[in-house]
Amino acid sequence: GKSKTTQGLLVLCLAVRGRRIVRQAGKLPSMLQTTMGKRELKKCIQWYLETHGEEKTREMLDNMKEVGFGWATRAGISLGVDDMSVPEKKAPLCDGTSQRQLNAEAKYQNGDITVVEKFLNVTEEWTRTSEKVKNEAVTNFKENDP
Repeated sequence: GKSKTTQGLLVLCLAVRGRRIVRQAGKLPSMLQTTMGKRELKKCIQWYLETHGEEKTREMLDNMKEVGFGWATRAGISLGVDDMSVPEKKAPLCDGTSQRQLNAEAKYQNGDITVVEKFLNVTEEWTRTSEKVKNEAVTNFKENDP
């Protein structure tokens, strides 16, 4: 009878470059007979690793990346660093965090906090600022480049 083929299975077959995908009892594993999201793709890669080993899996992943970029290019889909603009709020966010970093340094110098507390404080501040800048960039991208 006819077998159902998904686009993802075709990409996977291109990625394994003609190598036969192991069939279980004459059928493809069920994970390859459905649409794949991130979770399913992880399971597929794990299955491929267990079935074919590390070296062939590494080759397959490199090939899958090439195939994916190739189809994205053909479709005119691309996103690069140049597509993202620097958010206007980045400078004030970073300035505020730099000031809080200086404050933490002063507290450390005065003996109000330990070096570990200073490190944790500064790390937390920059992590929070980085997340805010990222969110601003994504929002800006969505609003200006739909």
